[in-house]
Formats: sequence, C-alpha cells, structure tokens
Amino acid sequence: IMIYQDNSQLEINPPDGYGQQGAKTLLANHACQIYFVPSTQEDADRLSKMLGTKTVRNRSKSLGKDSGRGSESETGRSLMLPQELNDMDFKDEIIRIVGSSRFIKCKKVFYYNDLYFIDKFKKVSPTLRKSKKPGEDEYKLAAQLGETNISIPEQDLEKNKKDRDARISATFERIIQEDKIKGIVY
Repeated sequence: IMIYQDNSQLEINPPDGYGQQGAKTLLANHACQIYFVPSTQEDADRLSKMLGTKTVRNRSKSLGKDSGRGSESETGRSLMLPQELNDMDFKDEIIRIVGSSRFIKCKKVFYYNDLYFIDKFKKVSPTLRKSKKPGEDEYKLAAQLGETNISIPEQDLEKNKKDRDARISATFERIIQEDKIKGIVY
C-alpha cells in the first residue's frame, strides 16, 4: 500500500522521487487507487478527465410570435467537473479498480465508527471494552495507555524467499508439462 498526498511528491526526480515517467509507471501498477478531495487544481483536472464523460440531453425552446419551437440535442459532460471534485465532502472518496472502466464514489470508513474496527480495538484494549461504542476520549486514553499497540511477528525473509521460489518452480514445471502434452517442446 502506498499513501501520498499529491502526484508531485512522486514526480520529484530521483533519489527523492521517481521522476515523471517512474511515477507514471508506479501508479499504473497499483490495482486499486483511492482518491479524496484533490489538493491541487491540476489533480482535480486530471481526476475529472480520468472519470470520463456522460451523455446529457439538452432541450431548448424558443417562443415566437406565432408558435413555440423546441429542439433537443445530446452533448458530453464530465462525470464530475473539477470544481465538483474540489467541493466533495471530506467523508467522500472515489475508488478506481484497475481493469475496470467504472469508478466507485462512496463514503470513507472511519475506524472509530465502524463495528468491524471497533471490535478489533476492543480485543486488544481493556479501556475500549468497557464502552459499548467508545468515543474520542476513550480512544485517546487507550492510545496513551499503549493499549492500541500490537506486536507483529518478525518475518523470516529467507524462508519466505525459499517458499516463493518453490512455488514459482512448481508453477513453471506444471506449465512445461502442460506444454509437452500440447506438443510444445522447449
């Protein structure tokens, strides 16, 4: 997972950033992207363009001396204009799943309001277990008491690498066997 505020942070030349092309490649390789209220006009323009357009019907009517005339036309309109993105509520977010042409506009999940996360916190914090729905003061107290910290087991990177290599070898072996059955020989 990668969290940053603005594309310009990524586009800074190496070693502090990835450069423009590097940032573009990096972002293209993320399967899921979440956008909040844009921090710059450039980001709002870019996101508006990414969201695409929808077709809108326009009707007009002109009133003349003898009769009224009407016409109807279709035109493209941005799904969300840059100013609409800038005016989004703090609680809103837009999710993009790479490989899908659709975006999801939804409400953010706040850990202190979501039962899933509240239950997780209650498992590790005696202070939070005391309250049915803990408030801000209880969360602050639990954090000050160190009750929201958990220990994460140390990873055996060498073992993980060996396991990964074994899975890759098994996959290649399976592909080679399938290719032999199809008459493909290396």
